[in-house]
Amino acid sequence: MYYSALRPAEAVDLTLDEIDLPEAGTGGEWGWLFPGDSAPAVGSDWTGNGKRRESRELKHRARHAIRKVPIPPPLVALLRHHLAEHGVSQDGLLFVGKRGGPLSESVYGRLWQKARASALSTAGAASPLAERPYDLRHACVSTWLNAGVPAPQVAERAGHSVHVLLRVYAKCLVGQDAVARQLIVDALVSRREADCRRRVYDASTRRAPLMTMSSRTERKRPFTAFPLVKGLFLLVWQVQGSNLHRLNRRFYSA
Repeated sequence: MYYSALRPAEAVDLTLDEIDLPEAGTGGEWGWLFPGDSAPAVGSDWTGNGKRRESRELKHRARHAIRKVPIPPPLVALLRHHLAEHGVSQDGLLFVGKRGGPLSESVYGRLWQKARASALSTAGAASPLAERPYDLRHACVSTWLNAGVPAPQVAERAGHSVHVLLRVYAKCLVGQDAVARQLIVDALVSRREADCRRRVYDASTRRAPLMTMSSRTERKRPFTAFPLVKGLFLLVWQVQGSNLHRLNRRFYSA
């Protein structure tokens, strides 16, 4: 449960055909779990077979729905060792009780308390730390989130919605403030560097605008009225001079 985030009811109902282990000797390879059933202990009054457990669909899933859970190499090694040491039951169950039946929650509950007492100090054993086997699932999901696995992917592997994931495990993200700040700084620096590179590129590839007919006309010497006035003055002066010459000839000839 610590490596796969399975619920206890999903783990006790796991069968051989719901696991896919890589070939032995490859090393460092991941495997897969395909849990499709769950057997919660609800009591004989709430089951259809008169027993404490009954195989049902996965929690929040439709009947015959299957969840794909990648499992890391440590769990692959543990499962391979368990299969070689204990095998499976006649029904294909991986984990069974002493008499070959389904594994009871009271059995693994007692073993869990013994493990806590031997692994923790007296104060730790008296605290709520890892009080139930179900806490292994919480520890697994918390480890994934703190490792930076995206929330939608964690929710898909754990078998619940993103809303439930963030609501339940929002407080487990310890020591992530510095990491979040660094991610923001890296994003801002990357964007600023991209803007600078784009401005440098634009400046290096900028060309002078093509000269159009209108721009050529605008670049000519500006229009002035002085040459036109000068031409008209000379024309009038010539005409008047010619008229004065004719009058003089008439006067002297008379």
